Amino acid sequence: MVSRMWQFLDEDPQVPATGAFQTTAAERIGRLYFPLVNAAGMLSWTSPRLQGGPATSYHEFLSPPLTAEDLPHTLIHRDVWIVRSGQPPFSLAGFSPSPPSTITAGPGWFTLRRSSPDGRLVVEATLWCPADLKAQMELMWVQITNASSRPLTFEAFAAIPMFARSADAVRDHRHVTALLHRVTINRHGVTVIPTMSFDERGHRFNVTRYHVLALGPNGRTPTDVWGIEEQFLGEGGTFAAPAAVWQRLHAPSASSLPQGREAIGGFRFARCVLAPHRRASYLLLASISRDPRELTGWIRWAKQPQRASRSLEATKRWWQTQTHRVNFATADRRLDQWLAWVGVQPTLRRLYGNSYLPQFDYGRGGRGWRDLWQDCLAILLADPSGVRPMLRHNFGGVRIDGSNATVIGKDGTFVADRNNIPRTWMDHGV
Repeated sequence: MVSRMWQFLDEDPQVPATGAFQTTAAERIGRLYFPLVNAAGMLSWTSPRLQGGPATSYHEFLSPPLTAEDLPHTLIHRDVWIVRSGQPPFSLAGFSPSPPSTITAGPGWFTLRRSSPDGRLVVEATLWCPADLKAQMELMWVQITNASSRPLTFEAFAAIPMFARSADAVRDHRHVTALLHRVTINRHGVTVIPTMSFDERGHRFNVTRYHVLALGPNGRTPTDVWGIEEQFLGEGGTFAAPAAVWQRLHAPSASSLPQGREAIGGFRFARCVLAPHRRASYLLLASISRDPRELTGWIRWAKQPQRASRSLEATKRWWQTQTHRVNFATADRRLDQWLAWVGVQPTLRRLYGNSYLPQFDYGRGGRGWRDLWQDCLAILLADPSGVRPMLRHNFGGVRIDGSNATVIGKDGTFVADRNNIPRTWMDHGV
């Protein structure tokens, strides 16, 4: 991702090197993606077409796991559709005829902006994992602006696909694990609580809850909520053209909700009449939790005025503290901006480990000796006092001949390998 952003970085010499950038038509760059993560443990990312999604561990993916190689092939994505009388639905993610998008982003946040084909509506979605909340949550704040000189009437639809289980289930018992899904619908969204975790760890009762919530303008509830993917997509429908949107359907009654199916957080909002140059805001929350009481608190939080904008600004400030721990000033302004992203890599590495991002899709979320050691070396420049305990701890894994520990136990014990296969690494020797 960093190398592909080289050409987009802000070159204004009056602005400190923040790593912020803006570009158009980024969806034409293959396998491009952007990391979204917070210290509470929400591990997410997005592509310019809003592919990707949140996870908290290898066994807890809210949306279907994807790799960079999946991006050219899959239609699975988050999206917002705008429906106006006499016109085909307009997709923010670009899965309908529309002008090129504009992306504006910086460390920890991502904004996608696209105009409708006639230019009268401008739709903008900003995604981030809030740094100001101790919550495993991703927020998607959608703002729709009437750029014309007369009132416009439209309806908004939105959807986030819900996988709600271990990444193992992509290729192992996917149908069986879907049969374990138990979906409930409330006024603001969808909760999926599988009855069991069914993966390589064995069969166990599940306590993880997967939520997708939606609030319309002024915190209003959606008019319709879909929890079952096949009902939202319709017979023969796809994520690029779901029947609920193209046929302007209403959701089935929640009382007759089928269980044991693939899930989705799908929404239809009330018709909106937007005056010229006015804006309507919508908020989507995707979260993973184990506490049933958190859901009510999140809805109450999201309904408070300015909550989304304040959270976004707090998140930007937090990431700037990570970016500016080490500053660079060279004769090349673009190099300075690129190095700002290099400087934030240790933070990303510490939060993600060696998994979850689509071009680093190996492993199950563990942090091996090399991962931790690289973090320590980088943070020596950025946070010398904070890295001291990590250095002392990780020296338990150093061996003079390079047979260093693959894993360091919490008590500093030396573990040669998870599979008890000692190995010697050329890059581990003193």
